[in-house]
Amino acid sequence: MKFKELLKNWGLEFLIFGWFFFVLYPFGPGTTFDSVSFLQAGDNLLSKGAYLHSGPEGLEFAAHRFPLYPVIAALFALAPKGLLFLQLLLFGGSVVVFRRYLKEIGAPKYFIIFFGLFFVITNYYCLWTESLFGLLFLMLLWFLAKEKRPNPIWPITFLLVLLCLTRMVGFVSAGSLFLAYLFINRKPRAVLSLMVGLLTIVGWTLLGTFKLGNTARPFMAHLPNANDFLNFLESLGGLLTSDIHPYLSIFLGGILFVLPLLYLFKIWKDKVLMSLLDWFLVIHFYAYIVFLFLSSAFIDASIPFELRTSFPLYLNLIALAAVAQSSVLTSDKFKARMKFILPKVLILCFGLTIISNLNLKENGVGYNSKDWRAFKFTSHLTNISADRIYCNDQGPIQYFSEAEVNTFLLPEKTNLYSQESNPTYKEEMDVLFYELTSSDAIVWIRNGVTAEVYVSYDELKLLKGFEVVYDDWLCLILKKKDELH
Repeated sequence: MKFKELLKNWGLEFLIFGWFFFVLYPFGPGTTFDSVSFLQAGDNLLSKGAYLHSGPEGLEFAAHRFPLYPVIAALFALAPKGLLFLQLLLFGGSVVVFRRYLKEIGAPKYFIIFFGLFFVITNYYCLWTESLFGLLFLMLLWFLAKEKRPNPIWPITFLLVLLCLTRMVGFVSAGSLFLAYLFINRKPRAVLSLMVGLLTIVGWTLLGTFKLGNTARPFMAHLPNANDFLNFLESLGGLLTSDIHPYLSIFLGGILFVLPLLYLFKIWKDKVLMSLLDWFLVIHFYAYIVFLFLSSAFIDASIPFELRTSFPLYLNLIALAAVAQSSVLTSDKFKARMKFILPKVLILCFGLTIISNLNLKENGVGYNSKDWRAFKFTSHLTNISADRIYCNDQGPIQYFSEAEVNTFLLPEKTNLYSQESNPTYKEEMDVLFYELTSSDAIVWIRNGVTAEVYVSYDELKLLKGFEVVYDDWLCLILKKKDELH
């Protein structure tokens, strides 16, 4: 009897968690360039007491990697299968917290189907900060939903600190909560939320600026255009679908973009008093979009609009949909219709993304994926020996090398973040080639991300005075000949 009750109460959650484990286990967790940087910084902090990762000129303070997830990941990495367990824990924890959130606002639990969609699973599949951010953000929503009854402020402020220590966008949560508290006339809590977010972000940024100095990312103007906005809508539409025509994704993204405004308009029209959670979810949705475009315009022009950058918006939308479903604004008749329609829509979305999920299971993501494991050059990276390694991609070298290697980035033709041309590129390359010794190495790995940023494969092949240690078109390893230095 108890087992039947357990299945009745938790059957959907077990099913979604089992689906995630089914997708994750063969190759996961996914490991990309960012993942390697997180693990390296966390491991260096635990082993050396210095929060360092590989930068353009060797090891540097990892100011761009907010520390909470890297430290947690490094701790779990000490145990066999620890990272696999970490991602299972973060995903399972998010499902449980979201279930409690739904119960708190009186929304039906079929919204949990959302966690089976490809774009959600991928963010928990990979060793990215999004997985921890997702759990913390859902915990914040759960506590905000409790504001209808007496609730201490300290759990909320503590969660804001943790969100800000996970990703810079944690400040968007703090700023949005500041405005939400103002709108319900709770000024002391508003000020506290803003100050907590500011102090956490500014404190970490100042520490990073002090450590990094001139290597911090500069402010560069790269104003967004219409194409950037269309790319954003296409990414947002990917919440519901996967691998379909981009125009359909843009159309769906446009619908999702205006939904919070329609909800706000409905509340205003019916003269209903908005709750803290209502205000927060509407403000946070558009504040995060503004943050994305400002970051792309002035900090990092290479920021893509994709499943990672849109992930907080996905969580925001589904949380708002659950609020709307249980809102006093909706009649019993409308709720009954939505209870009939929405589960079927979510199941349809699950079906539309199931192929992508199965591809994720069969192929994996990043350096431990099926494709990367098939590359022969990875065995050469495992045993590579050099005093200094100059490369166009530090991630694979750090991930596959069994020895502690000192990697440096090659001079840039075009800056990855500002996308501006480097006027001294040729001179920097000439100096590098002159100063290289026979104990150093150049490693070039083909990828689409930095194809226009660094020297090309063909240019390196034409270099005189270097011997080819390895070459398979995908990877080129060069060393300087002894007699020419």
